[in-house]
Amino acid sequence: MFSPPLWILCVVLSTASLSLTASVNVTIDDTSPNITYSSPPQTLGRCTPQTCSQQTTPAPFNGTSTIADGNATVEFVGTGVAVSLGINGTARFFIDGTERGSFLGTSMNELVEWAFDVGQMAPHELVIVGNNTAPFQLDRIVYMQDLPPSSASHSTPVGPIVGGVLGGIAIVVLVVFVGIHRRRHQRRSASAKRRMWARNMPWTADAEDLAGKRDIPLEEHARGG
Repeated sequence: MFSPPLWILCVVLSTASLSLTASVNVTIDDTSPNITYSSPPQTLGRCTPQTCSQQTTPAPFNGTSTIADGNATVEFVGTGVAVSLGINGTARFFIDGTERGSFLGTSMNELVEWAFDVGQMAPHELVIVGNNTAPFQLDRIVYMQDLPPSSASHSTPVGPIVGGVLGGIAIVVLVVFVGIHRRRHQRRSASAKRRMWARNMPWTADAEDLAGKRDIPLEEHARGG
């Protein structure tokens, strides 16, 4: 029979073999050297709280945004990516050479987020293609990256969890063992009492037969069965 303790143990062992994973967001500001702009530096416009009014820089990340009329390229390793743009100008988004969307905005007083799922945790390339007649305004790029199992395990230790569960299973096994032992002892005691009762009956000659025919009423046995 597949006992409950064994079933619990199988579940615990299979669960312990699974690796815990976690994710983290990595932010790349528009001023980061990780972003390559195709336009010469002198053609880039960079708004800061000191050089642009608050109307044209609605709380950008780190207080800056970059206006570009060419391409902005960034390489990353992750499973997803998001682009924060000022709602101004036009832009097309390419991931690993495939166009994933386009954007046309007319206002500079807000920011908009474009998010893309890029599949497996692997190196990817994002290219934002601009237009020299309607430059786009880049605030930041955020990509999601999975942490390796060893890093995730620091925040969620597996050893103490598995140890506690195995300790609980040991207690369950002990309780089941004691219960089975007690049940066997009770059966032996009941059998011994029946034999003692049969020996003390007046018809001691039929004691063994009576013990073997406990379901026969006494009056029928007295009549000779």
